[in-house]
Amino acid sequence: MKINKKKEYIYYLSSIMVGICIIFVLFLIPYFFFKKNHENLSISKLVDYQISKNNIYSSPINIDYTNYSLIKYSKLKPEILIIGTSTSQHVSDNFYGKNVLKLNNNFYNLEMTEKFLKKIIKIHKPKIILYGVDWWVLNKNWLKKNNFKIMNNNSQNSNEEKSIIQFSTSDYFSFYNWLISKKINYKTLFSEKKNIGILANENFEGFTVWGNYIPTRILLDNEHVNIDKKFQNSLERLNNKVWNFEKFTIDNDSIKKLINIEDFLKKEKIKLVKFYPPISPKFYNIFISQRDDFERLNINLNLIKILNFRYSKYYNDCMFLDAIHPGETLMTFLIAEILLEEKLINHKDYDEIKKLFELNRENAYFSKTIYPLKEVDFLELGCKK
Repeated sequence: MKINKKKEYIYYLSSIMVGICIIFVLFLIPYFFFKKNHENLSISKLVDYQISKNNIYSSPINIDYTNYSLIKYSKLKPEILIIGTSTSQHVSDNFYGKNVLKLNNNFYNLEMTEKFLKKIIKIHKPKIILYGVDWWVLNKNWLKKNNFKIMNNNSQNSNEEKSIIQFSTSDYFSFYNWLISKKINYKTLFSEKKNIGILANENFEGFTVWGNYIPTRILLDNEHVNIDKKFQNSLERLNNKVWNFEKFTIDNDSIKKLINIEDFLKKEKIKLVKFYPPISPKFYNIFISQRDDFERLNINLNLIKILNFRYSKYYNDCMFLDAIHPGETLMTFLIAEILLEEKLINHKDYDEIKKLFELNRENAYFSKTIYPLKEVDFLELGCKK
């Protein structure tokens, strides 16, 4: 009996040890994968690495855009800053020697915008700030339902790298889920990675050093992305009056905050140029024919100078990623127009950008940006790519 108990004890102990080893290996494999993708880097080192390698960054794990934006801003010290939401982020890095930084993810309402601007002005003062103002940040009904708060930039130690125990259990489980769903190519699991973050390496998608967001999965019609084919997704949201398309009621408090931001920057001797990011022409016509509350929006905003790029005959639907997100081709040209007006670029440089714009009228992105990949007609609008 004693011998049997001893064997039983050894058996249980061996089983526990084997179990621990298996669990350790199951955590070790994704950890090495995370390290290969530079997911373990601190935000500070991540920014340093990106600047030195001039690569792209996008991560489903290491998400701290407030610190990322602040640290990158402090290191690049741009002459020109473009702020706004995702509707303003697709702008080429090529402005012929001008340091033009694009930041988003911290500007989803006027309170966030004011707080973030006060933080960055203490670090460095740009010559000019271009602010892409989405109509929904001035919509009282939208603001009630979407109470975004700016992340406290002291919430994480931006100089600390992640060890194996600092990734969450959810991160480790996600790794195996991505493998099963083929979002990760198992053949190149531990190969050297050029970019920063899993999304950047697996999809060649993410933010450039100067903040242009390359949405490669959309441009190539990837099966893992919900693409707005023929603007059906946007039309559904419009008809149901959800998300960006809540019934519009002007929020006077937001208007006051916008004026306060402009006054604050004026005192700091920084010019603020406000503009409406464009909407796809086809969708815009549907939009205004169905919603009289948006006609009243224009009347209510007469007191505030905002450059209106929501619709124009010189651009077309093929330049959009969906109904309300203009791509790099269009946004780069519009920003160049503003910079020319402000005498921040010369006519020769503007003409070069205009030439690129004319050559890519059927594309959402300049062909060289996603080289050697080729953009497809992802919206299924009959665009010739």
